[in-house]
Amino acid sequence: MLKYQMIIFDFDGTLADSKEDVWQSVEYACSFYNCSIPAAFRGDPSNLAFSTGELFDILCPDIPKEKKQEFIENVKIHYRTINDFHNTVLFPRIEYLLAELVRRGSKCYIASNKPFQPLDKILREKGWGKYFEKYISPDYYPDRVLSKEKMIEILLMENKDNLKPVYIGDTYTDIVASRANRIDSIGVLYGDGDPGLVMAEKPDYIVETSHELVDLLLNLQKG
Repeated sequence: MLKYQMIIFDFDGTLADSKEDVWQSVEYACSFYNCSIPAAFRGDPSNLAFSTGELFDILCPDIPKEKKQEFIENVKIHYRTINDFHNTVLFPRIEYLLAELVRRGSKCYIASNKPFQPLDKILREKGWGKYFEKYISPDYYPDRVLSKEKMIEILLMENKDNLKPVYIGDTYTDIVASRANRIDSIGVLYGDGDPGLVMAEKPDYIVETSHELVDLLLNLQKG
């Protein structure tokens, strides 16, 4: 039997490469002010760690600050209602991993900082939702905003069969949230997070590629 039967994944940078679609939404907002995204800036995934407001400050330095909220709203509108997520793809062998985990009786979940509307749209339209028991975002509930730690806690409440859980993510905050919930963690170094910060949090396992993640999850046996 596999060691982990309840697998909770982060989405962006862990299961899927969605960088280009995020940049398209930022580019849409920039277009209202004749701003652009320099190629070198766009090519560095760590720049997606900036908040939308910070991106406005960096990319549109000559635009009045009172336009910042409008910029933020335009990014949100494009990302949630216009973006078709054509460029969002699963990392190599990830779909095989998900199918194999389900085939072997494991239960898969997502706890992602991506807003629920685009996450749901991506999973439904690309046919990936069938692999997951449940997926949750900060805005999953209309009356509150959930932290990553709280999202994991909520999903763990679904573990009625006392399955061995693990959380998998590409940022140091993913590892911190796992530890807060007293569950094992796997840090992936191929995503959008800073590898050094991920390793500094000492996750239970570290993988450098999605291929390594597949091999790890499918070969770890229950002790």
